[in-house]
Amino acid sequence: MRRLMTTAAVATMALVLIASRRDGPDGRAEAAPTGAPPSNLAGPFPFGVWLQDPMQTVGGESVAVLYRKLGINHWMGLYDWPSEVNRYPGYNLHAAQALSSNGFRVYAGEDQAAITWNLNHPQYANTFVGYVMGDEPDMTKQWVPANHPVAFRAACQLMRQNDPSRLLWANFGKGFAKIPWPGYQAFPGPTIQDDHNKYTDFLDIASVSFYGLTDPYEMPVYVGIWTYGRAIDNTRHYVDANPSNPGLPVWGFIETGSTFVSHTGRFEKMPADLIAPTVWNMIVHGATGITYFAHDINAKSIDPVFPLDHPHIGQAVQETNASVTAFGAVLVTPTVPGTTVTTNGNVTVTALTKQFEGDTYVFAMGDGNQAYQEGQSVDATISFVAAGTTVTELGESRNVPMVDSSFTDHFNPYQLRIYRISK
Repeated sequence: MRRLMTTAAVATMALVLIASRRDGPDGRAEAAPTGAPPSNLAGPFPFGVWLQDPMQTVGGESVAVLYRKLGINHWMGLYDWPSEVNRYPGYNLHAAQALSSNGFRVYAGEDQAAITWNLNHPQYANTFVGYVMGDEPDMTKQWVPANHPVAFRAACQLMRQNDPSRLLWANFGKGFAKIPWPGYQAFPGPTIQDDHNKYTDFLDIASVSFYGLTDPYEMPVYVGIWTYGRAIDNTRHYVDANPSNPGLPVWGFIETGSTFVSHTGRFEKMPADLIAPTVWNMIVHGATGITYFAHDINAKSIDPVFPLDHPHIGQAVQETNASVTAFGAVLVTPTVPGTTVTTNGNVTVTALTKQFEGDTYVFAMGDGNQAYQEGQSVDATISFVAAGTTVTELGESRNVPMVDSSFTDHFNPYQLRIYRISK
């Protein structure tokens, strides 16, 4: 693998490269400019990697070191944790040391054995911050008894009782990502919302995976970058409707390898140039964290690390993470409601509004839909509820005329624009 650059160099390179991308003849999206924001806007944003072995090496370096260089700061899941049956004696401590020394926040384990390990190793309390309670239980509840909503809720409740100091995280699939998912409705039982309430009653973070660019089992109308943002919207709909635990943070998933055995989908694997716009699409729809699925299902290796084995994918992940982290201090603040967008075309522009150090920031992105999966160039009028007299589009360092807390700008397909509204 090529030598990885410093974080500062990658951030600068990411902003330049993203700013220079435009639509190609194949209709792929541009990630859009983000400009060079002031350093005070930079900060942590949760980027995780799913089920990797921190002790594995690539090119002579551990993947814990290499993933940290990509801007990933969360480790989501460890195989069979904390059992060492398929490892070697002492593996757990070596893995914990590697993760701790690289500053990862780790979610691992789902039962009393994981709780016992954490309680017996208090030196890693700031590293092992939570548990992974499940992966897509909503898609397998009918044939996996532990994934039935009642059983899943009971397991989460028991974990909460036995270790209230740590967070509970779970990832869901099409049952949350789609409203409705026909595969879920095909089975008798209570309403979908009732099930989803049970799934999320004791969680601290809900995640959702929907692979709208590589899934060969999806209908052609459910293809495109826009489906990743839709998965966030739909999951947000379900978790906000839970009366006992509303307002959960929602994370998104993005694939970087070959996620399916069959390759009849649009792409066999996520193209490197679509990683940035897909991640940003989830963020403008409200994702408060991103997890990378790094496996290649067809690879012979038992634990492939796709972004690290393929430098062009790793570079795209690194650049994307840097472009988000450049605004991390803004993105982790509460969302400001009340922003509305109208366009002159057949797609919307999705906007996320934040406030930071007296300024208002609007992250706006051209979106898509079933009829316009590749997006569409549109003019959009954005109206916001915040004080301010000057709108600056940060990517091109230009002022945008504002009238009565509204302004109009042009968006190419899936183009991201970031505005600062100042007094």
